Amino acid sequence: MVQVANSLLWKNIEAYNFDEQSEVYGFSTRLSKENKWTINFTKSAIQEYKKFMYLAATSDKMVSPSEVVDIVWHQHLVFTKSYNEFCNLLGKKIEHIPSTHNSKDYRKFAAAKERTKITYEENFGVQPEEIWNYSDIYGPLSLPKASINLRTFLLIGIFAFVCLVTPCYYLFRPLVIEIGNPYYMWMLLLGCGVTFALLDFYNKRKQAAFVDGLPGYSFIKKLTPAELIYSQDIELSYLIDGTVSKMIEDGKINVSKNFRLKNKAKSLPESIYEYVVKETLKNHSRIKYNELLRLLKGKNVFSSIADAMDAFQKYYIKSKYFGRLYYMNFVIISLVYMAAVVRLFTGVSRNKPVFWLVVFLIAFLIITILFLKRLTKQILKESIPAYYKSDSVPKHINIEDWDWKYFMIGSAFLFPAFISARNAGNVDNSSGGDSSSSGCSSGCSSDTGSSCGSSCGSSCSSCGGCGGD
Repeated sequence: MVQVANSLLWKNIEAYNFDEQSEVYGFSTRLSKENKWTINFTKSAIQEYKKFMYLAATSDKMVSPSEVVDIVWHQHLVFTKSYNEFCNLLGKKIEHIPSTHNSKDYRKFAAAKERTKITYEENFGVQPEEIWNYSDIYGPLSLPKASINLRTFLLIGIFAFVCLVTPCYYLFRPLVIEIGNPYYMWMLLLGCGVTFALLDFYNKRKQAAFVDGLPGYSFIKKLTPAELIYSQDIELSYLIDGTVSKMIEDGKINVSKNFRLKNKAKSLPESIYEYVVKETLKNHSRIKYNELLRLLKGKNVFSSIADAMDAFQKYYIKSKYFGRLYYMNFVIISLVYMAAVVRLFTGVSRNKPVFWLVVFLIAFLIITILFLKRLTKQILKESIPAYYKSDSVPKHINIEDWDWKYFMIGSAFLFPAFISARNAGNVDNSSGGDSSSSGCSSGCSSDTGSSCGSSCGSSCSSCGGCGGD
């Protein structure tokens, strides 16, 4: 069994909390927000940073962080007071040594990286793949970027379609003339319905297979209920609804007769989300829910969830995997649409009535736009939530927790008193509470280094390691 050499030091390091309860935009939230990391990935990155710093404190030679750990290190250096306290706990001032990219440095840092792996395994076992073997959160997904983006492809596709209309018209006109109405129209309607149904079935199977095939250590398979609740509708309102509803049910928020919300005295928050809600209510007491919702959407602890999931969606739709799926959908739908366009031109050339065909083409175009737009969001709204609701649900899920129940059941899980307050707030927007919202302050206090309002815009791309004296 692997065991750390200095168990007392590691116990103190592991217990060290980078987040003060009084901080609504503390270390973890800031780290997640600025790097668009998911909640559990952020926690894992911080845990591995602690392990790395333990190795740095107990090693006589240089050790080297992974790129993910280096990002956490850079963030901690900005929180100067916390970093100094942490180094005092380590008993050693850990210096950040960047690489200069010369050959001597390359050999030195390569040796440090190998040494880090050996000492890590001696003290903690096998290094987590997602933190130590990839440069970013998306590495385990193995999604190379598509050669052309969707917008460029659409422009090329539309141009190609327009260029092919005339050749297709002359090529298929004799065949189209042979099929009279209403048979051709029924064929188009049937072809349209079957095409969309089969493509939708194929798209769901293809994207479900992608999620199922991901390694268990990828962040997609370690999402929290908060992230999944957001994903299902790509909207923060549902997550905030659930949080406030639970607080009302637990008696942490009181609802007055005119449906204004107020903190209940001496009630303690159970999570950072509840803490942010209570702090917001403290500054805007007796507020209508619709106004509270607007304020909470702007809080970083909630918006960082949206940022992380939206960033994944953008990354995914730029991938070669999704690109091929999207291109196939576009081409197949275009073929069916071409059949209708050829019919339209044939009818016009023969002075036939084409009104309903024009209506069909307009409707077909609208449906196509909505269908392809839905396809770009399907991985987030349908495929990932479906995975967590399937029989292959990850082992870390405890379906007895309220947030997992809320994800599984939906709005039916909301507390009746909350539903009344929400409905009343939506009906009477003009009678909401204080609508002002305070912005984030910035700057650095000389005696509270961790209160810096901004951090480094980027971390150095090749941190070699650290040294201590």
